[in-house]
Amino acid sequence: MEPCQDTQSLLKIFDGLWKQRPTSMAPLSVSITLHKLVPESAMSLPLFPEDRHRQDLGKLMDQINTKFGPQSIYTATMQEAAQTAPMRISFTKIPDITVEADRE
Repeated sequence: MEPCQDTQSLLKIFDGLWKQRPTSMAPLSVSITLHKLVPESAMSLPLFPEDRHRQDLGKLMDQINTKFGPQSIYTATMQEAAQTAPMRISFTKIPDITVEADRE
């Protein structure tokens, strides 16, 4: 895949891979590992306006989530996943229940 730094590009790539998965068995879990990461300063600017808009949108979403908390805003394609994967308590961080309750 080409270098990118926005969630929409990664979701598009994942969607293509997901459609190629074997359908004989339902997956128990899915994980993604990103490697060969490069700093933003080492990347060239996107050539096409659509790619620049997608990159700008990703930065804006990151700013909103930084200000208002994780998952304050996310892509519509993630809505179904948010409903099927409710909040869980991890071993390293206990979530603030009042923040989660306000979102419902």
